[in-house]
Amino acid sequence: MHMLLHFLWSPLAANITTGLTLLGLVFFIAEYKAIAIRPISIVPDSIIVRYGMWNPLIIILSDIDYIQYNSKFIHRSSNISRFNLAGNPNIEIKLNSGKFVYLGVDAPNEFILAIEKYRKNCCN
Repeated sequence: MHMLLHFLWSPLAANITTGLTLLGLVFFIAEYKAIAIRPISIVPDSIIVRYGMWNPLIIILSDIDYIQYNSKFIHRSSNISRFNLAGNPNIEIKLNSGKFVYLGVDAPNEFILAIEKYRKNCCN
């Protein structure tokens, strides 16, 4: 593509396109590496969702209306946040604000039980 742009359009456009492609490749590799080492954490008063290189999402346990198992496809929406690598997310969290957070975890039943245990200890 670089050579095609260089000869058909301009060398400057070819260099800019190649530079942006390399920058995108570096970002792609960084995202791929970050997903493996930034898991979801449960602390006594919140859930910390680390997904990729972006800032983590912190869900305060007292802000959760309910948490349940999910098996359906989730469409994009302004009040929905999805954190899942592939397939359908298997955890649905509804916040008191009306927003939904969908997570894909390895052991959804154990995750729900752990969250309910922490909510019972901190929020009562």
